[in-house]
Amino acid sequence: MKNKFQLKFLAISSALIIFFGFIFVPNDLNLRYFLLFGWILVLNFLFWHSGFLSYDKSGRGGISPAHSMAVSLFCVVSFIISIVHYPVGDYNKFFFSIQAILIAVILLLANTLNFASSFAQVGDKNVSSPDELHKIILTLENRLKNDSAPKEQIEALKKLREKIKYSLNSSTTTKACYKELVDNVNALKQVNIDDLENHIKQILSLVDDLRI
Repeated sequence: MKNKFQLKFLAISSALIIFFGFIFVPNDLNLRYFLLFGWILVLNFLFWHSGFLSYDKSGRGGISPAHSMAVSLFCVVSFIISIVHYPVGDYNKFFFSIQAILIAVILLLANTLNFASSFAQVGDKNVSSPDELHKIILTLENRLKNDSAPKEQIEALKKLREKIKYSLNSSTTTKACYKELVDNVNALKQVNIDDLENHIKQILSLVDDLRI
């Protein structure tokens, strides 16, 4: 589980599923109902653990945005199919074949999107990633602290550093104005101390543009 937010919603949604599962128990209680009940709990776990909130925003060492969205899409579509199929018949080979085909199609789509994203970034290998920009700003921030720079400037750098770290991801690097952001961050090292805050405001504006 990536963070407390996801853990909280996993617990709440699981509790709601269990609650409604017991409230709407059918009169002809059978194995199909327990299979549906268990499958919905599995989908719920997958949705919150590996779904759209789970990808690594740094773009490194985590599930990619494309695969994350694929898991979410699979969970939603599989849930709908499972509910619709329940009154029709047993959860047999036909049902599980549909689920397998659904997984294959969605994963194929995710891999295609992931490949397209990676291909688009081939020409940008020398462009600093958001993680690297974060480290550059952190180095400058520590240098200013050692030089006893004004607190306002150090706080402004911290705000910029955190905004880049938590707002941008690997897909951002393919956008046209990302190179401009990198150039502006690198230029921070040469900016006059009196002009630093104005320069940071300009970079923050670029970050906002990239988030749109």
